[in-house]
Amino acid sequence: MRHIMENLKKQPMTLEKIVESLQESKLVKDDNIGKRSVQNYVAELRAIGIVSYDHSSSTYRFAKNEKQIFESKHDYQIALTHSKKLLFSDERENTQRFDHTNAYLAVDLLAYESERDADDLAVLQHLKTGYPEIYKILRKYRQLMDETGLSKRSCLPKLGVGIDFGNNDERFLEFDNGLPKQPSHKPIPTRLPAAIDDEIIEFESGTLGRDDVVARVPASKVKEILNLRDLLVGRIYGYIMNVVRHGTPLKGCCDFCPNREIAIK
Repeated sequence: MRHIMENLKKQPMTLEKIVESLQESKLVKDDNIGKRSVQNYVAELRAIGIVSYDHSSSTYRFAKNEKQIFESKHDYQIALTHSKKLLFSDERENTQRFDHTNAYLAVDLLAYESERDADDLAVLQHLKTGYPEIYKILRKYRQLMDETGLSKRSCLPKLGVGIDFGNNDERFLEFDNGLPKQPSHKPIPTRLPAAIDDEIIEFESGTLGRDDVVARVPASKVKEILNLRDLLVGRIYGYIMNVVRHGTPLKGCCDFCPNREIAIK
């Protein structure tokens, strides 16, 4: 990824040119690096806001130098305070936000419960207007959850916090202020038997005292959904929260922005 960023800092490039530069570079050992692999790398860079795409010229460009513009330092402070209020807990106001919430629970709250909480709805609006690539991943996650019937589960997180597929593919996680720590083998709410990709996994409703099955999903599809969920955790906790913590306000806007005329470009 570093080689892609260095090239894009010099000039905008089409996907084909990026692939060509990687093939010619001595930093890339595999001369047969595929276009699809490069697309995945570029997609990750777009998702975290480092690379942008110009549809008119079909080129990618380095976006890190795109500065956020405010009319005054006062406006900047207002936007930063608003951003931190949406993402971080405040003991004085007795609020619990993302930093003190299980990361997988936070993703499902955004996907399914945002209409019930004004602050979660505001975060969702910021994702939609300021981080379209991340919002697109969230929509895809919800789409697959709906298509498979997993969204019918009443528990939150709807897939629990850990699933065991065997063969060293374990999704057991401990959390520290919402952030995943090292893998753990402690008992967890959701634990599935080792499963091959074409095995059908049955999911119960998740309601206490009920064992009715609400979804039967191939293990390969469950893994795909889990990968999207992990990607969202990384984007929200590993990128967005970090940049806000270090003084960069949220991009985009929401219905509760202190001044709707303030927009980060």
